[in-house]
Amino acid sequence: MPVQSSLHYDTDLPHYGTHSGYKRSYWSTSATTSPSPSTQAGEHSQHDENSSLVYTTPSLMLVEALEKLLLRCAVEAPHLLQSAIAISFSGQQHGSVWWSRSVHSLALTPSHSLVEQLRDQQVFVLECGPIWMDASTSQEVATLTDALGGVSQTCQKLGNPIFERFTAPQIAKILRMYPRLSEKIGAISLISSALPTIMKLNTAASRLSPIRFAPIDAADGAGTSLVSLCGHWNQEMLTAIASIAASNESTHTHSPTQIQEMLPSSSCNRDTAQCNCTTESKGSHTLAETSDVAWSHDQVSLGVIGTFWRDRIPALNPNCEVICGTGDNPAALIGLGLNEQGHVAISLGTSDTLYSVVPPNSVSRQADPANATAGRRLTAYPFRLPHPLRPNLLEMRMFVYRNASCVRDLALTILGRGTTWSGLDDALATSCSLPFLYSCQDASPTTRVEKLVLAIVRPFPEITPHLPASPSLRFYLASRTSTQSQSQPVSAPESWSFLRLDSETHNLSSEQQARLLLETQIAGLLWSLNQTASRLIITGGGSKSTFLVKSLSTAFGLSATILETVDHLGKRQPFSNAAAYGAAIRARYYASEALKEARHASMPSASSHHLNVVTTTFSPVVEHTEIFHVAKSALEQFWLSE
Repeated sequence: MPVQSSLHYDTDLPHYGTHSGYKRSYWSTSATTSPSPSTQAGEHSQHDENSSLVYTTPSLMLVEALEKLLLRCAVEAPHLLQSAIAISFSGQQHGSVWWSRSVHSLALTPSHSLVEQLRDQQVFVLECGPIWMDASTSQEVATLTDALGGVSQTCQKLGNPIFERFTAPQIAKILRMYPRLSEKIGAISLISSALPTIMKLNTAASRLSPIRFAPIDAADGAGTSLVSLCGHWNQEMLTAIASIAASNESTHTHSPTQIQEMLPSSSCNRDTAQCNCTTESKGSHTLAETSDVAWSHDQVSLGVIGTFWRDRIPALNPNCEVICGTGDNPAALIGLGLNEQGHVAISLGTSDTLYSVVPPNSVSRQADPANATAGRRLTAYPFRLPHPLRPNLLEMRMFVYRNASCVRDLALTILGRGTTWSGLDDALATSCSLPFLYSCQDASPTTRVEKLVLAIVRPFPEITPHLPASPSLRFYLASRTSTQSQSQPVSAPESWSFLRLDSETHNLSSEQQARLLLETQIAGLLWSLNQTASRLIITGGGSKSTFLVKSLSTAFGLSATILETVDHLGKRQPFSNAAAYGAAIRARYYASEALKEARHASMPSASSHHLNVVTTTFSPVVEHTEIFHVAKSALEQFWLSE
């Protein structure tokens, strides 16, 4: 990458009072027209009983950050801006930006700061929009889910369950709390669509429309609960939001049409042959009926930058195209090079995330009948969204695991070797036992017994699959028996039985305990993926551990590739800018100048675009792969027995 530039919200823009880029505050419900946030909320802040704790990001802060970065590049790398053919964005998924109606009469002059002009002209009806961290909408989630027929029907209609952090329940809550706010709303954008909108702003002197709202990207739209996977506004959802908004004692009412008019048209319209959502609704229009149709270049590209930016930053190529932004997760998928069916990436971070690329409407874990045992079913709802580059051909699935780095930290603590990955690798490098201390012996000429050890601990309730917290570390010996004869070489094995072990009594060394912890965690990752994988990429802080990467390679039976960047000192660091790189690749892919080349070239990836990325590949221990699959079946049965 020729130039990288970054800005830290808290230190570079301290006047917004954010912590890690967000604000934690209470919204008072005493007003009906707009939220009245208190100061940054602490654990013991005083607030009235009618207030609501929310997590938000200042919209003007996003604008100021963009303006500062472009002005900085104009000074430090004017040649880069002069040669830029396109610009696109990766925005935090689920976050929203609320425009006021005054934005339609916006009058800008390039000689003044954009953020000051937007502040003076009060273009945002909410100073701070809710973000992915906000979980204050449990009431709305329950109501909206019931309105769509329950969780199963909701997944059928939207592709995903409705979660508190998603945009639809946030909109419903705000309109319920502040019923007269809709009189002031000009539009509601996602963060990823608000930034391209900013890049299309025109000056008053140009006599062009001051603003053109960028459409919501298909992949990012899947994280709103407003848009079905086939690209239509879900009319049942709009009706349910209108009903919630009207539930306030205020006489102010809303209709589904009014709700839809607040939302810029989506840029998506997937092949409707694969769509089972309702597309008819009296008094409103589906996305297929709007002028903004299709995942096509004509829609994804919004044309050249607005006249404000041409005059404000003369170094910026006036013919630079603005490409619709997308969410940080789909952008990261592009940045990691996951562009074909069977591609899988695992990010080992505070939470672990497994990304996979599958054909549309593939069977996923929540519908897998193999999960049902003795009337119980393990549930794990992957986040489904259209592939950001190949939406008519592929889907992206994303599983999130909450008990991730906390479990690895426990393994490091058990080893007593500080917090370094090298200490873990050194400790486990000399271990010659099989994974899970696995053994398989013939108990008799016709009987075979398999045994392995699982390490169970969940400091927090787990997301994948949905399981309660279990903070105490426990070890279990799992065993099962299968019979064999001349007529039937091996019968179906019996169910697993579990015996709790005492680590001291059974002489489990610290190295064995740490290894069992990590291997059991990996078996849980393997459980989520009920598809054939063809490529495996490992990223995140945990990718620094050779043991973890080799174990993942073995579990999935694939060579594992780690992506790293090289800093100015020549030191390798985990590839942490996949989302930003993905947005840049998407801009290049959809820009007119590069369109023909991109369509006929191989699908883009991080390592193919001169992004200072180096790769290292680890091969699996093939003879141990089956052991991980055996352990996966034991772990699944143990979960069901808890």
